[in-house]
Amino acid sequence: MMRIPMRLTLLALLLCVSSALYAQQSQRETPRPSRQDLSQVQAAYIAKQLGFDEATTRRFVELYAKQQQEIWALSPRDKATKGARTDAEAERAIKDYFERSEQLLSIRKKYYQEFRNFLTPQQIERIYKLDRSTIEGLRQRARSARQTYDSTMRYMGDSLRRVYKLDRRVIEELRRQARDLRQSYDSTLRYMGDSLRRVYKLDRRVIEELRRQARDLRQSYDSIQHQMGDQLERARRFYRGRR
Repeated sequence: MMRIPMRLTLLALLLCVSSALYAQQSQRETPRPSRQDLSQVQAAYIAKQLGFDEATTRRFVELYAKQQQEIWALSPRDKATKGARTDAEAERAIKDYFERSEQLLSIRKKYYQEFRNFLTPQQIERIYKLDRSTIEGLRQRARSARQTYDSTMRYMGDSLRRVYKLDRRVIEELRRQARDLRQSYDSTLRYMGDSLRRVYKLDRRVIEELRRQARDLRQSYDSIQHQMGDQLERARRFYRGRR
């Protein structure tokens, strides 16, 4: 009577975890928007805040996206290295920073002149302010998304550990049942061995019934052993996959 509820509980938990893993995989397979797409969205938002007409918005979005593309091309040459740097490495990093700052300023001056062809200085000033505020908003959203992601991963890790522990309990229960069946099987064989001569002289049908019972017990024992192995292997795969 115990086996059916425990199996159903395990199956439900495994289905829940599989669904969560499938959803996570689907999210990973969803293509992320490119930087160019994000810059156009940001430019459209700024244009809307400033109340540009359709023609001005189209011109501004195109020019803003080009500016952002040139800025992104100025990514640092070398990523920050872990541990202490040598003097030569530190000096090269500082010079690279200065050079990148000068290039960034040059790009901003260049596109300021481009914006001045159709925008006023006050409008351009508001663009710079909105640009900074939207970037800070994106950073806050990124931090919130990271916190949510970390929280979800911790929850999934805890859930997997609980499933694994439950699975071990089910396996232990199956082992106990297998031992009980094995004992019943051995006891039946001993009984048959001790009584076979007497029973054989009395009634062949009794002997055949005892042999049938022994076969049934053996089949039940083999079935539970096979199922126990399958459950153990699934639990081990889930546990290893989340380490």
